[in-house]
Amino acid sequence: MGDGRPLNATGLRVLFDMVHPANSLVFFHTIKNLTAAGADVRIVSRNKDVLTALLDDFGFSHTP
Repeated sequence: MGDGRPLNATGLRVLFDMVHPANSLVFFHTIKNLTAAGADVRIVSRNKDVLTALLDDFGFSHTP
């Protein structure tokens, strides 16, 4: 968190619905931080432009 305390997201379940390539860039750090904090993060994606390629490059598991 911004005040120096670590984020504890254990038990938190989050679903991201990616519909545009910009979504992968906007939510990149949020997904990384939530995952590192123990949240169950799921991503669904569309085959739009380079969206699925970006998610793959970032190492995010997603369901097209």
